[in-house]
Amino acid sequence: PAGCPPNSHMIEPEELEGLALKPGSFDDALASARASGRNVRAALLDVDLRDVGAPVLRHVLPEKADSVPTVLLLQVESVTNVAAETPRLLRMVLTDGHSECIAVEHERLPGIDADTLRGTKVQILPRARVVAGHVLCTPDTFRVLGGHVPGLADEHARIIAARREWEAKPILTRFSPGGQDASTEEHAADEDLALVSELAFTPSGGNPRAPPKFRIDGAGRQ
Repeated sequence: PAGCPPNSHMIEPEELEGLALKPGSFDDALASARASGRNVRAALLDVDLRDVGAPVLRHVLPEKADSVPTVLLLQVESVTNVAAETPRLLRMVLTDGHSECIAVEHERLPGIDADTLRGTKVQILPRARVVAGHVLCTPDTFRVLGGHVPGLADEHARIIAARREWEAKPILTRFSPGGQDASTEEHAADEDLALVSELAFTPSGGNPRAPPKFRIDGAGRQ
């Protein structure tokens, strides 16, 4: 598609449209799929774009872009519900393996939530609006394709399990009066727990029982 970098290998079947790989990576993925008897589509969705992706975002979404001009197939880095209360509002960090963009759930999106694993592949379709550098996603401009990048997904699954265990604790055992985790010793060995320092507050001045927000950086930890 127009705007994509030279020497990237574009995959044009509709369900994988927008996937851009480094030269040679497509052939390697096909050979690996054939050798293992795997479905080619599944094999391509399971690649880690940080290793084999071509740098598409900086060409397709320049700084002052106001819409997405072509199909983008990107990889989930993190999904966070930034709404203090319902309805939810998902903030997604997506990558082509080289740079990132921020996508926001403008209308409720099927197939994705705050527990969606890193490495999951998604498509952003043309005509998606871009406001202040954020891609506004609706069901008409956003698709979840799936995929499983073993290293990323396994680490992320451990983080989600740790978060759920932590959230299940009574609120008074989670925090000391100073705002610190009161069960520090219990969680000291659990480096997978990525806790953002602030609780989610309501616009009216704060909800002491609002759940904490979590995020995952490129190393899988805050």
